[in-house]
Amino acid sequence: MVNFSNTRSKTIIFDLEMYYPESQKDIRNGSLHFNPNEQGNFIIGGVFATFCVDDVKSIDFGSKLKYTHFWCDDEDGEKQMLDGIYQYFTQAWDSVNKLDAKEADLTLCGIGISRVDVPSLYVRCLKREIDTPSNLFSTFFKTKFVDLSEVGIPLFGRNRRILHPITKGDLTKMFGMAMTSDVKFDVRNAIDQKRFDDIRKRTEIEVKQIANCYWHLSRYALTAKNPWY
Repeated sequence: MVNFSNTRSKTIIFDLEMYYPESQKDIRNGSLHFNPNEQGNFIIGGVFATFCVDDVKSIDFGSKLKYTHFWCDDEDGEKQMLDGIYQYFTQAWDSVNKLDAKEADLTLCGIGISRVDVPSLYVRCLKREIDTPSNLFSTFFKTKFVDLSEVGIPLFGRNRRILHPITKGDLTKMFGMAMTSDVKFDVRNAIDQKRFDDIRKRTEIEVKQIANCYWHLSRYALTAKNPWY
């Protein structure tokens, strides 16, 4: 059984934004256009918040979190931005008591983070030589993932036998939240148009919505009955 400390056990909730060349939209190999290994692809930044067990007390806990932004305006600034994100993760790891084998590892939470965000961070940090491959792997992949696109499957997929990750739109609709103001907002085009303030504001709103989804799902976990017990 994992032990959770109200002061040391940390969860980082976050969302990243990426850039890829227009030409990659024509490649028919899955629905994800971004590829962190391809030339011209890079992370432009993201919004992060860290919370402990005691922070998740009310539905609006997301509005009370401290949100930290890391951004760059172009590919040349990516290394400095990635270094800031990496330091954010290592500082969160510092709160974990490594002498207690049962203490909870650092936990990462988001929507689609296990498929896109964390692997992309690892690859881009490797390419930018932010740290050694071993240290990068330990920092990013020794965490525990709470990917809400998978956590919400039992709630959204009750009318189908296929298990499949759900989208942020599925989650926000399920919990009665409005999507961000402009559902057709294209981050890649916004970068080309240098609408950086719009990207940053929208991303913070999305992370707050993810925090709201987290609260609803954690509340359900407290009240739901396990049919196998």
